[in-house]
Amino acid sequence: MFPQLEKLVRRVMEYPAKLLVALRITPNILTFIGFLLSAVAAYYLFIGERVTGAIWILVSGVFDMFDGAVARVSGGGSTFGAFWDSTVDRYTEFLIFLGLLGWLMKHYGTPNFRPDVLMTVVAMVGSQLVSYTRARAEGLGLQCKVGWFARPERVIILVLGLFFNQLFWTLAFLAVVTHVTAFQRIFHVYRITRK
Repeated sequence: MFPQLEKLVRRVMEYPAKLLVALRITPNILTFIGFLLSAVAAYYLFIGERVTGAIWILVSGVFDMFDGAVARVSGGGSTFGAFWDSTVDRYTEFLIFLGLLGWLMKHYGTPNFRPDVLMTVVAMVGSQLVSYTRARAEGLGLQCKVGWFARPERVIILVLGLFFNQLFWTLAFLAVVTHVTAFQRIFHVYRITRK
């Protein structure tokens, strides 16, 4: 996320996060709720209700922001919580793309080549690689938060594409920028390890 926007979002999220901590709602519960909401989003995308699906993606994203905010307010969270959050995030993205893929295959009902199906798969793989490159780098003890299109940016682009009914161009854009971001991270790790 863009640094200034990230700081603003974190500051705003602190107030409801304090309430959630007082109610003894843990980050892990919020992560799981976000996952369930993404399944609802995937269902609406699968049946072709793109705007409704986009709204549920946004709601799921709010819970994804809340889990991190609650973890910070309550003292930093746990090691398992960080692992759980990043793992569930991958399933969340997978579900969203699966919903889109299911709708495309059901809608066209043909075994013939479809560029939008290809873009969906390429974007899905790229999204996973963006996350994997960071996780692998951090597993080696390296910081790797670089790149233009981390998860928040990808969610915003996808939601806008769904709202404005520009699915193909949105998926094509994500298919490119996810891999560009993954390569930015690969190059970043290469550069700092060469030093």
